[in-house]
Amino acid sequence: MASTEQSKEMIMKVIKDIEGKMNDPSFFEKLSNNGHNISSDFLNSVKIDLNFIEMQVGRKSPVYVELSEAIALIGSGCLRWATAKTRVLFSTSDFRKNGPLYYSEKVKIEKCYELIKIFSNMEMQDPAIKSVVREVNDIIEGLHAQF
Repeated sequence: MASTEQSKEMIMKVIKDIEGKMNDPSFFEKLSNNGHNISSDFLNSVKIDLNFIEMQVGRKSPVYVELSEAIALIGSGCLRWATAKTRVLFSTSDFRKNGPLYYSEKVKIEKCYELIKIFSNMEMQDPAIKSVVREVNDIIEGLHAQF
């Protein structure tokens, strides 16, 4: 059976991996086109270990809060990238007339909407991180309402 420390190490490895990718400018286009799936995959890769840590030490423990904040920040950051293109498309006059594009962006925003609710409900104590996640939540809610 895994220990809390092993679970933390697994989460930190995933976090370092995605942070490395996010520091690479060639990854920006992938985030813009597929940030919702990247965020979902990221969440799925850390969820079991985070839940295990929660069961072992509780939601208010510093270890859990630190990991929860990092996951919420990275996950919502991926979603911010995913919504950037959609925000630009809404400013074009023919976006709503382009059925396939409109539908694909709608599906993306629906996924972003589901994910940001998860990230928004994660344990966070740092006001700056809460603010960033709230800002992304507001962007996604605004886009979601436009579809």
